[in-house]
Amino acid sequence: MSETVVRVLAEHDWDVYRSLRLAGLQDSPEAFVESYAEEVGRSPEWWRRRMRRASRLLVEYGAVPRGIASCAVVDGDPTIAEVFGLWVDPATRQAGLAWSLMEAATKLATTHNWAYLYYWVGTENTRAIAFASNFGFRPSPDRRSARLPRAGFGAMEIAMVLPVGSDPAAVPNPTLCSFAAPGGPSD
Repeated sequence: MSETVVRVLAEHDWDVYRSLRLAGLQDSPEAFVESYAEEVGRSPEWWRRRMRRASRLLVEYGAVPRGIASCAVVDGDPTIAEVFGLWVDPATRQAGLAWSLMEAATKLATTHNWAYLYYWVGTENTRAIAFASNFGFRPSPDRRSARLPRAGFGAMEIAMVLPVGSDPAAVPNPTLCSFAAPGGPSD
């Protein structure tokens, strides 16, 4: 069985992130707002700036980069963060790598004292809703128009919310995995 490792990427890892992001845009264009054509020609500096805007998580399976997810604070509220841009290589989709990325996002939330993680999914994307629900996210009343409505995802998105921490009314968090974080709060 191959080993799964999740780590937070540093700014200098922009090329690893870029490679997986572009693979995701080609594999699942309906799942992203941006397109491959929009991002493929971007400069290294553009990718470095992008790395600074959020925590970028990388999952490796058998020492090969296989998936990514991002986390960032929502609208300046230091207690709420959003998980977005989750993508896993189709060759390893049944290996639990998306789950490992969510575990790392939850651990990151704990580290940063975020109280809630949000994960926006299309209201008709039953696979994503089921994944989030199985992980412990619960549907909220929050809805927004999908930035790019696509078949199978719906014209609306729902915020799935995971309480993090010691909220007595919260759904128990899954077992958290360990991940390696680069040094410093600027990452």
